[in-house]
Amino acid sequence: MMRLFQLRQAVLFVISSLISLGLNFFSPAFGSATALGDLANSMQPGTFKTLQTNGFNNGAILAPSGPSNFITMFSDSAEWDPNYKAVHFIGASHDNSLTTYVRYADSTNSWTTIPTPIPNGTLHGYDHNAVNTTTGDFFHRPFNNSTIHKFSPSSGTWSQFSLPESNFQITGGLEFFPEMNSLVYVDSAIGVWTRHLGTGSWTKRSNALPMGSYHTFIEYNPVHKVVIFGGGQNDRTVYKMDSGGSITRMKDAPVGLGVGTDESRVSVDPVSGDYIVLKSDRKMYAYNVVKDQWTTLGVSYPSGNPTWGTIEASLGTYGVIMFIHYDFSNSAVYLYKHSAGGVGGDTTPPAAPQNLNLTVQ
Repeated sequence: MMRLFQLRQAVLFVISSLISLGLNFFSPAFGSATALGDLANSMQPGTFKTLQTNGFNNGAILAPSGPSNFITMFSDSAEWDPNYKAVHFIGASHDNSLTTYVRYADSTNSWTTIPTPIPNGTLHGYDHNAVNTTTGDFFHRPFNNSTIHKFSPSSGTWSQFSLPESNFQITGGLEFFPEMNSLVYVDSAIGVWTRHLGTGSWTKRSNALPMGSYHTFIEYNPVHKVVIFGGGQNDRTVYKMDSGGSITRMKDAPVGLGVGTDESRVSVDPVSGDYIVLKSDRKMYAYNVVKDQWTTLGVSYPSGNPTWGTIEASLGTYGVIMFIHYDFSNSAVYLYKHSAGGVGGDTTPPAAPQNLNLTVQ
C-alpha cells in the first residue's frame, strides 16, 4: 500500500508539473529577459512607455548628416525580425539623401548602422521595407526604382531582383506574406503582385486599383492572416487581400492615409489584430478588419507630429508596437501596448488530463 501511495503521489507530481509547464509556455508574459521584453511586459493596455536604448543618441543615429537631415521622413514601416530579434529600417532624408540602414538589436538593446550597396538619392523609406519573418532576410525597394535589394543576415550578403513590370509608380507598398511565402508589392500603376520566395516567380493578383497615385501603404496582419493596402496622398481607400490572393475593397477610412508628411502611420497590434493608425494631430484610430469597423481611441500619441519623423514596427514577440520617433532634441523610442497579453495566436493553456488510470504491478 505504501508503494502504491508513493507511485500515485509521483504521478500527480508529474501531471502537476506538466500543466505548470504548459501554463508557463503559453503565458502572455513572454520574452522578458531583455530591456525591451521587461518594459513590454510591465505595460498596461492603452499605454505608451519610453524605451531607453543604447546608440540612439537622442535620435542622432537617424540624422547621420545633421539634425535636419533625418532618415525617417516620408516613411512608415520599420521591420521586426522575430528570429534575430532585430528591427530593420532603410531610409534617407529629403535634402542630402544619404541612404542609411539602421538596425536595433534586442539582445544588446542597441542601435547600429549597417553598410549598404544601395546608392544615395531621394530614396526615403516610404513603405518600401519588408522582412521575411521565417529566414530574417530584409528587403528594400528604392524610390522610383525597379530593383528590390535583399540583405541576408545569416550570410551578411546582399542580392537583388527586379519588379515584374517597367511602368511602375515612383512609390508603392512592399510587405512579406508568410502564409504565401511571398512578397506583396502594390502600386497605383502596375497593380498588385506577389513574388514567391521559393520559386522567385511573380504572380499578378490585380490590375491597378483606385487609390492615391503615390505614398501608398501596405500592412500584414499576423492574427487574421491578411494584408491591407491603399491610401496615398490622404486617400481613404482600403483594400484587403487574403492568403489565396483574393482582394476585397473595404469601407473607406474615416481619415486620410499614406506615408507622406501629414498623412498617417499604419501599424498592427500583434495581439488583437487591430490595425492602429496615427494622424498628425496625435489622434489614434483602430481598424477591425474582420468587422470592417473603425474606432477612435481614447489615447493620444505622446509628443510631436507622428507623421513627420516617426516610423513603426509591430513586435509580435512582445505584443507591442514600437514607434521610432525623430523630433530633434525630443526624439525617443516609444512602445505602445494596445491589448492585454504578450503574443498573438492561441494562448489557451492545455486542459488538465482526464480519466487517468494507474495500474501497479
